[in-house]
Amino acid sequence: MTELKYTYALDKNENCVSIKNAQKGIGYLCPHCKGEMVVKEGSVKVKHYAHKIRPQNCSYETYLHALAKKRIEEWFNSDGALNISFKTKDRCSNFEHCLWNHDDYTSSYYCEKESSQSFNLKNYYNVITREKTYKGFRADLLLTNSENKHEPVFIEILVSHQCEKGKLVSGIRIIEVVLNSEYELNTIIQSGMISESERVNFYNFKRKCGISETEGLMLNKFVLLDSMQGFCPSNRSNCKIYTQRHSSAIFEITFDYLANHTTTWINPFVFGWAIAYKNYENVKNCFLCKYYKENYYNQRLCCLYKKKGIEKYCKSNQAIGCNEFTVDENVISENYNYLPHIVYNVWKKGMDSRGINYIKTIFFLPLSNSSPLKYKYPTPHSFLKFLSLRILKMQRDKRSNFKKKGGN
Repeated sequence: MTELKYTYALDKNENCVSIKNAQKGIGYLCPHCKGEMVVKEGSVKVKHYAHKIRPQNCSYETYLHALAKKRIEEWFNSDGALNISFKTKDRCSNFEHCLWNHDDYTSSYYCEKESSQSFNLKNYYNVITREKTYKGFRADLLLTNSENKHEPVFIEILVSHQCEKGKLVSGIRIIEVVLNSEYELNTIIQSGMISESERVNFYNFKRKCGISETEGLMLNKFVLLDSMQGFCPSNRSNCKIYTQRHSSAIFEITFDYLANHTTTWINPFVFGWAIAYKNYENVKNCFLCKYYKENYYNQRLCCLYKKKGIEKYCKSNQAIGCNEFTVDENVISENYNYLPHIVYNVWKKGMDSRGINYIKTIFFLPLSNSSPLKYKYPTPHSFLKFLSLRILKMQRDKRSNFKKKGGN
């Protein structure tokens, strides 16, 4: 159904009159050209206004533009509220300092929530003026405060002409409303709210971010126990609880579940074992063994099961007691080389629960409750060397404190 046009005109006092309330025989004026408009109503066409004499300088677009300014002005001057609403984001309370908040994708899905701010403009402004100039720019509608308590706001009506770029970047707060029809204008006014959308833009407004409790980013974690058994917890860790350490753990590495932005998928279990192997000489697991392969059916098996009489489909932790275990250096190297490309946290027994954070180009070592120190980008080798030295220092400090308290 075609949307009805020319549904409003002005009376002799220049107040908007809906076609529903219009009467035949009474003169009305066009909001733009001020030419006379008459009421049309017949058996075929729906009741509407029409220019008595078709003007040359008044199109539907100019009519709609002038009507929108007039109706919004009347809305502002009425008893009702003129509310606006624009989009903001509520963020996790740790947003600015979180290790895991390292790219826009992570932020938008896990660290922030879409929100909005709403205001009644009439609580801040008490004067509205059509076609008024401010700071060298002419506003369709200018909202001001008679006591100059607040910087003015422009309301710009976009029907056929784009708002000039200089105005948009001027720093003046601008609400741009894009209109194609009177129906769209009616919808906005009847809702009592000008809301940011594809057809309503807000420029130069301060968008304050609130604090929100987010679900948290899912993380992979590998845990190595003092028994040299290792596992990835069945319930994935997340950015809020990853520093809760297993009571029997001696080593934990946690990394971004979305670290697989890399071109190759990282198997968290194999990756964890490979990094653990680089830290502990006696680490053994079948996934690190050169004889542990995958067959045509994607089943893992020991290639020595016939020659050595080893269980064919052995459990990977049986490597601890296997005399044939031979580390596959390619597996170690492949997983070790992922380190510079992912965000991760390493914890070893003897550290405080925060461990050491590593974030691609910079890794952070929280030595105290103050802001963490920042170090230059390390290679995986230099990072693990640094980690070992840090552990030794912590152990020496612990022994020193023990002796100071009277220990032997």
